[in-house]
Amino acid sequence: MAEPGPDFRVLFVCTANLCRSPMADFLMRAAIRDVPAASGWTVASAGTRTRGGREIHPLAGRVLAERGHDPAGFVSHGLEPVAVRDASLILTATRDHRSAVVKTVPAALGRTFTLLQFADLLTGQTPVEDGPALIAAAKAARGARPARTTEDDIADPVLLPVEDFRDCADEITAAINTLLAPLR
Repeated sequence: MAEPGPDFRVLFVCTANLCRSPMADFLMRAAIRDVPAASGWTVASAGTRTRGGREIHPLAGRVLAERGHDPAGFVSHGLEPVAVRDASLILTATRDHRSAVVKTVPAALGRTFTLLQFADLLTGQTPVEDGPALIAAAKAARGARPARTTEDDIADPVLLPVEDFRDCADEITAAINTLLAPLR
């Protein structure tokens, strides 16, 4: 795992790296600009079932553009063991993606969460100083809180109208804001 500070790497993972994980990637990059404790973080994304090299889904790109992001030039990436090994924190769209990450690199178990699970574990968390402290707080909360009664998965908006992509981006944004709150 990467050391604290500028080498803190966040990897978002979904199925094809065309919708959910690239939206999370762009939305996280924007959110951490205003968080001094996250300065120097790097953010990337990948897909569990893609060879990579594809453009972002047009509706995901549209929703990002509506929010002031320029997804032009985005190219999808497949999930590679080296990316998992190098990531400090892996946040997935679903529990199945989390399982795929851990199957790829079993040692990533302690730093791999669904995005919604990680945000839930950090809800109401006292302030922490950096990314590794966020992971430690989430791990501690994992054992101290009852199991979630709500779903940990972010629904895939592919084949759905643009409103579903907007809802997906809203859900991702809310989770990112929650998980970054202890760093503010």
